[in-house]
Amino acid sequence: MMRITTRVFTAAWLALGGATAASAQSSPVDLADLSLAELIAVDVIPDGEVPPDARRWRADYNYVRVDFEGYRDGTTDVPLTELLGPPRGGTFPVLPTKIVQEAHVFQLSYDLPRRTSLSVAVPYIRQSTDHISVVPGYSSFNIMSDGIGDVAMTFSHRPRETQRHSFAWTVGASVPSGSIDEEGDTPRDTGRPAEQLPYTMQLGSGTYDLILGATYGGSSDPVAKLGPVGYGAQLSGKIRLGTNARDYSLGDLYLASLWASVRPVPWLEPRVTVRTQIWDDISGADTSLQPAPGVFPAPVTNPALFGGEKVSLVLRPLTRISLSSPVVP
Repeated sequence: MMRITTRVFTAAWLALGGATAASAQSSPVDLADLSLAELIAVDVIPDGEVPPDARRWRADYNYVRVDFEGYRDGTTDVPLTELLGPPRGGTFPVLPTKIVQEAHVFQLSYDLPRRTSLSVAVPYIRQSTDHISVVPGYSSFNIMSDGIGDVAMTFSHRPRETQRHSFAWTVGASVPSGSIDEEGDTPRDTGRPAEQLPYTMQLGSGTYDLILGATYGGSSDPVAKLGPVGYGAQLSGKIRLGTNARDYSLGDLYLASLWASVRPVPWLEPRVTVRTQIWDDISGADTSLQPAPGVFPAPVTNPALFGGEKVSLVLRPLTRISLSSPVVP
């Protein structure tokens, strides 16, 4: 028996806590990593529902969108007028006012015997950023970038699994298929028709990255009209290996999650997740983003303003569509 399963995800993110740095930023690469964390989560499959020696293809789609607007120093809002100005100390001649990041992640998995699986995830990333500036001719402007991000390949194994409980570990790597050379029209006077865009507008890390994860999933008997109740926890991380061709390395990313779900009907499983995210500063720097050493025209060009931590509440309906077909030996 070959089983093809398509699972469609829709994610909504609600921030519960802010970043620790006043102008902490995150790249769209981090957004794809959050989506990947959802995809390596364990699904508990009751005994007998799937033959233990079955091999199955699975296709998964995950969409995540995050909007950023405004600046904070800890939990205190900082007016734009206090940040916009000549590059002296805590002011910048260019300020992003709204950042919209989207990631569409397509994953193909193949289940092997002995509770193991191989997966390939391909993200398509899109970002749009509105700016204000003190530079003549650029009082307000927008820059965009989009394209394929870093492709991730993972191997997962479930060493322990019962009808109610499952534990899995995941190891993998992402390859630097996403561009780190995106260009656009910015206020920097370089004499070129287009300049290198900041770290937040790039589509990949530019490095080979190590992916690690451990996930526990459980389920209970049906509860009234809610159906079976699922729950679980996950620890995962992405470790950057080396420095990219532009002499920097994105910060390592660490995630811890707790979730619960219900399944009132077989094809619908709403899930709520509480997630803690920690990410490090950028190591090194792309010097083309600085008009002079130590001078940063915008917060998104300063690699020291990218680290932080955040707690998020994720509300996500999960729709399952399953197609099964017999295979003639």
